[in-house]
Amino acid sequence: MQTPTLHMTRHAHHRSNQRKPPAHVMQAVRSGGGTDFPCGHPAYRGVTLRVVRTSDDYWIAAHRAGDLITVYRKTDDELDAWGWTYLLHPEQNRHRLRRLPVTKSPEEAVTDELLTAWVLAA
Repeated sequence: MQTPTLHMTRHAHHRSNQRKPPAHVMQAVRSGGGTDFPCGHPAYRGVTLRVVRTSDDYWIAAHRAGDLITVYRKTDDELDAWGWTYLLHPEQNRHRLRRLPVTKSPEEAVTDELLTAWVLAA
């Protein structure tokens, strides 16, 4: 199943300016990258949480009906407590979060490719 492209609300735009997610993260969030998790918090019925993992952080984008509501960051240390509060079936989904692939910036991807080529050439 393909995840929908998200359109930013004014609130989401404002929050992304405040929280400054990397450009490659926002591109992944808006274009359907990342992984969607059902939100289990009773105050946020119908909200889905799209998570994009970077090497240091987890970026969470709350969305509903094609609209990106907000985006925020959680560190690895904060992830378990956050999961117990916001995820539906947290005991199962927290483990899925830990296994998400790391999304790399274009610069990180090129650096990894160069390192691999250098190691193979040695």
